[in-house]
Amino acid sequence: MKADLFHAVRIARAPMIWWGRRRYADVGERERETLERHAYRRRVRGLWASTAVDPDYLYRADLDSDSVILDVGAFRGEVAQTFVDLYGARVHSFEPEPSLVDLLRERAAAEPRIVVHPFGLGRADARLTMQIDGPASTVFGDDGREDVVGRTQVEIRDAAEVFDELGLDRIDFMKVNIEGGEFDLIERLHETGWLPRIRYVLVQFHEWHDDAYRRRWRARRQLRKSHDEIWNYPWIYELWCSRDRPPPPPLYTPEEQEVIARAIREQFAASQEAAGPTSPPA
Repeated sequence: MKADLFHAVRIARAPMIWWGRRRYADVGERERETLERHAYRRRVRGLWASTAVDPDYLYRADLDSDSVILDVGAFRGEVAQTFVDLYGARVHSFEPEPSLVDLLRERAAAEPRIVVHPFGLGRADARLTMQIDGPASTVFGDDGREDVVGRTQVEIRDAAEVFDELGLDRIDFMKVNIEGGEFDLIERLHETGWLPRIRYVLVQFHEWHDDAYRRRWRARRQLRKSHDEIWNYPWIYELWCSRDRPPPPPLYTPEEQEVIARAIREQFAASQEAAGPTSPPA
């Protein structure tokens, strides 16, 4: 299934997109971009509800200062800093885009627990052309648009070889947001036996890349061989944890969690009442 399926889904969801643009006309630019990318699906609002209660919801895990944490697709380094603040651990930040590498190095100069690696991770060593488009910058599927910031050559390295070079024997948490490169990366970690050695995998799969639906299904099947899904906001973020090192028991039973989640969703929906219409068009 090619990217045409993504466009077909957007066409089918056109009424919801139309409603969402009116409903969320007053949100910030970054929030609006997220909503547009995900066609104003309910799960985006569900994730917002969770992060409204806990801004660090995505990065909560059973970690400490001795944990080995990887931020793959580090962008400006905000996530790496969050991991340092939460756990006091060293964070390996991987980012191939040159201007972002400079920003990361500035951050690392003030925070030595952030280690900057000026390349991306993938299935093999390569020099690729990156389409520069802020958080949507990618080396996969250059769409030829003229409104992007530009294009540049970046370095991608074989993830398994990099981990061996760094002398890693395990990874406690790996966050992956690399605009289509996640499929190759997970496949490489699976075929080299590295995937079971990573306790937590937080990954964003990108729906608008060719063959994304089949490749996500395959990546999830590979993860399922050694990991259990902790939570899932499809095409936004999903968190997996190794069955060999499961997370500690939750504070609440599944029934209690559902009651809390429902209350959070209702509270979030109520807070949006002033933003516009409260129901999609018929």
